[in-house]
Amino acid sequence: MNILFISHEASRSGAPLALLYLLKEIKSKATDITFTVLQLEGGPLTDEFRKLCKVIIPTERPWRVEHLFKRDSLRERLSVRLLINHLKKQHFDLIYANTVVTLPTAVALKTSLSIPVVLHAHEASNSFAHLGVTKDLVKQCDYYIGASGIVYDSLIKYGSVPDRTHTIYPFSEFADRIVSGEATPPKKDAGDKVLIGCIGPMTERKGADFIPMIVRRLHDLYPECPYEIQCIGTYMEGISKKVEYDLARIGMSDKVRNLGSQPDPLPLYLNLDFLLVLSREDPFPLAVVENGLLGKPSILFDGSCGTQRFINNGVNGVIVPYMDIDGMAKAIYHLCQDREARVSMGQKFQKTLSDHYQHARTNDEIIKLLYQIGKDIHH
Repeated sequence: MNILFISHEASRSGAPLALLYLLKEIKSKATDITFTVLQLEGGPLTDEFRKLCKVIIPTERPWRVEHLFKRDSLRERLSVRLLINHLKKQHFDLIYANTVVTLPTAVALKTSLSIPVVLHAHEASNSFAHLGVTKDLVKQCDYYIGASGIVYDSLIKYGSVPDRTHTIYPFSEFADRIVSGEATPPKKDAGDKVLIGCIGPMTERKGADFIPMIVRRLHDLYPECPYEIQCIGTYMEGISKKVEYDLARIGMSDKVRNLGSQPDPLPLYLNLDFLLVLSREDPFPLAVVENGLLGKPSILFDGSCGTQRFINNGVNGVIVPYMDIDGMAKAIYHLCQDREARVSMGQKFQKTLSDHYQHARTNDEIIKLLYQIGKDIHH
C-alpha cells in the first residue's frame, strides 16, 4: 500500500511529532507500506521527515497549495496541474490527513486522485469552527481517527460514520524513551523552589493569557509560595509579548521563565515538579502523558483536555472548574506546599498511564487499521 500523508506543518508540536513517530514505526514494522509526506508548511522537523521518505512542500516552487482553491491565473492553473500530475504518477492508494487543518487539501486531492481519505483529527469542535471545518468536508472522508474521546464526539457531531470512527490515544517518541528507561528524574531537596511546567506554544487556545491572572492571584492569596513557572514551547510574538507586559505591570516577571521551543524537552521535563495545563481546549496534550510517565501530576481545567480520561481528581491529578482562577491558584499552592501529595499523585498517574500504554500501543493500532483499510480498498 502506498500512502500520501498530509501534515499541516513540520513544527515541534504534538501532531507533527506524533506523525513523525508513526512513520518511523511504519518504516521498521510495516515495510510493505510505502509513503510520501505532503507538508503544507515546512518547519524544523522537515529534515527529520526527509530521512524517512520523500517530502513535498507546496510553498516551494512550482507548487503552492492555495492554488488548489484559487485558480485565477494561467500560472496558478499550471501549478495545480503540475502538483496533481506529480501525485498521480506516484499511484497512491490512500490519503492520510493528519489534523483537520489538512482536510480541505485532502478532500481536493481526493477528487483528483479518486482514492479514499483517512482523517486523523487532533482537534475538537471549537477548533473545527475556528478553522472553518464544515460537516460537508468531514463527510467526504472515508475513515476517521480521533485523538481522544472529545475528538471522537466532535467527529460524530460533524457527520463522521460511527463504525468508521476510531479513538486512538496518541503516544510520542519522547514517551517511548521514558518508558524504555532512558530518562530518570533527579532527586530534589524538599526546600528547593517548586518548578511548574506550562508546555506548548504560547497561544490563547493553550490559555497563555491566564498565566498573569493566576500569578497575580497566587501572590494575593499566598505571597510566600516558592515557585517558578517554566514555559516550554514556541514563543508566539503577539500573545507572548502581552503576557510579558502583564507580568511586568504586576511586578511578577521573576515568577515566569520562557524557555522557548526545545528539540529535546526531556532534560527540562526531568526538573519539573508538576504541570499546569491552562488550555481552553486541548484534545490530547502529549506533554501531560510524557510528564505523567516521569511521575509528574497535572492540574487542568475540567472538560478541556482529552487526557482527563486518565485523571481521577485528587488521586492522580487535580481538576479545577473551567476558568476558576481562584481554584487554580489554590490547587497550585496545595501541590507546592504538600510535596508528599504531589509525589503520590505523580506515582499513581505514572502507573495509570503505564498500564494503559502497555496494552494499547498507539502506532501498532494505527498500522493495524491501515492494513484493514488496505483490504477494504482492494476488495
